[in-house]
Amino acid sequence: MPFLQQVYNDRSGKGLVFLAIDTGESPAKVKEFFTSKGLSLPVLFDFTGSTSDKYGVSAIPTTFFIDGNGVIKQKMVGAFPSTRAIEVQLRTIMP
Repeated sequence: MPFLQQVYNDRSGKGLVFLAIDTGESPAKVKEFFTSKGLSLPVLFDFTGSTSDKYGVSAIPTTFFIDGNGVIKQKMVGAFPSTRAIEVQLRTIMP
């Protein structure tokens, strides 16, 4: 998450949209986690797991790279080892 936060800070003003989706935890628990880690990514809640089911999320974390037309270009299962790894994947959806 810290690497995603760094890229979010660097690129959110340049047309990149980040949405974290939490499955199965309470908003209070997520807020506590984000506050403790200094995270400010926007978070949506999938209380029933239906969004995770719809997109075939079988492990957490899973990251989708979706282009400006709403097409999923890449899917990454697991944590990113660096901001560089995220930047490489971003090339599939934006220059």
